[in-house]
Amino acid sequence: MRDVFSRLYRTKMILSCLILVVTGIILLGVGRSDFAETGWKSWPPFSEIGGILVGAGLLGVWLDA
Repeated sequence: MRDVFSRLYRTKMILSCLILVVTGIILLGVGRSDFAETGWKSWPPFSEIGGILVGAGLLGVWLDA
């Protein structure tokens, strides 16, 4: 039974890292597009937040392995 829980934990960890990486890539794309250059959307640093999320996701996968 312990093996099932460890496999489930590993799957959840990989899924959360994948979600972080995909969200980071989307934010990097939004930060580079013209969408982020107009109005109130110009002040949040989308590309920096995206880079942090990609780094956190990759670091999480690396630490899990």
